[in-house]
Amino acid sequence: MNTTRKELKRIALGNLTGHYLVPIQVFILATFITSILELPFLMLQTTETSTVQNVTFYLAEFLIALVSSVLTIGQHRMHLSMARKESFSKNQIFYGFKNHTDHYILYGLIVTVSTYITMIPYYIAQHLLNQALTVNMVLLCIGLAILSLLLQIIPQLEFSLLYFVALENEELSAKQVLQKSHALIKGHRGKLFVLLLSFFGMDLLAMLSMGIGYLWLHPYQMQTLSNFYLDLKGELPAQETSTFNQYA
Repeated sequence: MNTTRKELKRIALGNLTGHYLVPIQVFILATFITSILELPFLMLQTTETSTVQNVTFYLAEFLIALVSSVLTIGQHRMHLSMARKESFSKNQIFYGFKNHTDHYILYGLIVTVSTYITMIPYYIAQHLLNQALTVNMVLLCIGLAILSLLLQIIPQLEFSLLYFVALENEELSAKQVLQKSHALIKGHRGKLFVLLLSFFGMDLLAMLSMGIGYLWLHPYQMQTLSNFYLDLKGELPAQETSTFNQYA
């Protein structure tokens, strides 16, 4: 892997220039579907929810996360096609629901459970905040929240290429896909971490824009990650000479 972080991002912008509409549509569609599924359960959440309501809410969130993971597969499919200079379409968002859905739900389950585990310190902090607050208690909760944030880096790096590998190895078992994904990212986590960290300033601006900035930023991040994956495999297309078609 010889392509620099700056070059990967430059190629991503080159791929997106003039073709931003479809990635934005795909991002909006995935976000809309997930939000519609979540809305009824969010409306039931109040300041005085019962234990049954809380359990129902978190169970629903877990199941919705699995649906979201299948939609994420579709986004990976579309961005991989774009990065390869192949035909791409917004309809690819539903790829995971039409092909090997059971496999993709399993991968989503693995990623979701791993992420939930890293959130345990944060959930503990939430519970503690409902108790009598002292300065030490507040500091402890802040520390637990930061710990969760740091722990989330582990699955984010480990599974960063899982969906790409799964898409291109649909004939393999889940165990083989996980092993292949692990082998591919091994030795490159540091570079990927720096690459993801380079978007930190843009992420802040996107959040300050009430999330509107993610319409531009999310496709940029996904396309950069797609290029990172192809570069690891030695299959990154030449930006200057390759052409591809777009179908809305």
